[in-house]
Amino acid sequence: MPDPVVLYEVDDKVSVITLNRPDKLNAISPELMRQLLDAFARADADTATSVVLMRAEGGSPTLARATGAAIRSRRTNTSRRSSHSR
Repeated sequence: MPDPVVLYEVDDKVSVITLNRPDKLNAISPELMRQLLDAFARADADTATSVVLMRAEGGSPTLARATGAAIRSRRTNTSRRSSHSR
């Protein structure tokens, strides 16, 4: 049986959902989406937890920095557009 693409565990009162496709940079696939929805349903039904933490296995510090930079750039460009339209 292949490794699950979404892992679920409980740590104290925190449901921890982990994307487990590091070889694919945790890209969403139909199977990952199904397992992710199942994990969120499980967390929602678990009365012993009050917080859900979602994280991902693998990853690249360079990729994370590039993604963060892209998000910051998008926010900056969006705020510039909205200030010009006033």
